[in-house]
Amino acid sequence: MARVSDYDEQISQVVGSYLFVAVPTGEFESDGSPKYKTKKQLTSNVGAQGPIGPQGADGAAGAAGADGTNGTNGTNGTNGTNGTNGTNGADSEMTRSSTDSVSVGVGSKVFNYTVAATNLGWAIGTRLRAASVGTPANFVEGLVTAVDNTQVTINSDNFGGAGSSADWNITVAGDVGATGATGATGANGTDAFQITDGWCIETFEDYSAGSLSVPNAGVGWGADGQITGGTIVSRTVANGKTENRLELNNGEYIRQFHFGSEWHRIQIAILWRFTSSGNFNASGAIGLCNGANFRGFNSANCDNFLGVNYDGAGSPTLWTDTAETALNSYLQAVSTRWATRRVNTTTDRGSGAGSDGRRHSRTEAYRTLMLLEFSRPVAATVGTAVTYSTAMRTTNIDRINFSLSKHVILDMLMEANGTLGGNSDWATVTGSSTAPAGTVTNSWSFDESTGVFDSLNINWDDTTHLMEISAIGVRKVY
Repeated sequence: MARVSDYDEQISQVVGSYLFVAVPTGEFESDGSPKYKTKKQLTSNVGAQGPIGPQGADGAAGAAGADGTNGTNGTNGTNGTNGTNGTNGADSEMTRSSTDSVSVGVGSKVFNYTVAATNLGWAIGTRLRAASVGTPANFVEGLVTAVDNTQVTINSDNFGGAGSSADWNITVAGDVGATGATGATGANGTDAFQITDGWCIETFEDYSAGSLSVPNAGVGWGADGQITGGTIVSRTVANGKTENRLELNNGEYIRQFHFGSEWHRIQIAILWRFTSSGNFNASGAIGLCNGANFRGFNSANCDNFLGVNYDGAGSPTLWTDTAETALNSYLQAVSTRWATRRVNTTTDRGSGAGSDGRRHSRTEAYRTLMLLEFSRPVAATVGTAVTYSTAMRTTNIDRINFSLSKHVILDMLMEANGTLGGNSDWATVTGSSTAPAGTVTNSWSFDESTGVFDSLNINWDDTTHLMEISAIGVRKVY
């Protein structure tokens, strides 16, 4: 902005008053504003003051000044006085009594309180125990499923004692803890009677349906066995219930006894049937072998075998489809042979006996019972010439029409005190008034030099008419 004016006249002492006036020069400053010159004028030469011109517009407002500093905080006021404490609430009622007669056990248990609750300390989902005051061993325990101030329902999942009580004290119980780690196995006790001392049992209920090559269940067996051509099947018996069976299709079963070869009289019971229909010719064998290498009767390198051979004079046995009173059976010819086998040579040890032959069920709901016995002298030495005697009984026409349970094999073995029990023992077990024809052979000399008799061996060679075994029982008599 330009100066107000330039004044270049020399100031001198002049009597009188002066009025200084800015007069534009007609020139401009560098910023475009006009230049002025100041002239002095004696006041005596100045006219009367003109009227006041209009007020100019207000200039723009100046910028706001900086904030001042905050003042210091004032002091806190004094605390007010504490209010008075409220009244204490009522304690929860954590026990109730009941005189309802309630039986000990699992399931839903209802208890009516002898005195109604006003501030009950449990709800649905709380675990309670109701214990008898007079007999504390009687208790039920479980989660609350329904509750109000007069009654509670417990779903008992834990209990003690027995019977019923009517003097219950009910209170909160803790949840059952997790199962602890299994403790160390205790030392063996003194020798006592065990079923494995002289029994081997196989019912095939421990196996799932389908192919089975390694039998490892049952009771009293010394080791896992071996099966070829074997399948577990489910069948329906005469009472409408189902049972598992081992089906042999051109197959073989071998399994060692728990007592091994330490026996001098041994009895074997088998419950079985044969499938399909029509006459056929087939071979098979049931008896004892050495199970160390699983080389039974069917092996070309059989270590040793002693038992029944369904193979007459070197040819398969004829099995005749026969209509019975209540079902059909196969009448197997009387040419059942006792035989021994070593390597690949089979030796006949006597022919069958009995005019009625051997009947074997072919109806699914019924099975045939067979009982075998093997004896040798107590003083017999393995590896030397040993005299063996054998015997056999099997179901005949008087018995084939009845339904047999699996436990009949145990009954038969327990009752067979004489040579296969004789007629009276057989009749006691089976309910038949007539014992079936038996096969008792003359004794012969044989040895176990190529393998001890420590295993059961069952062999079947047909692929159309299959062998189904329901149960096997073995008893070491001595």
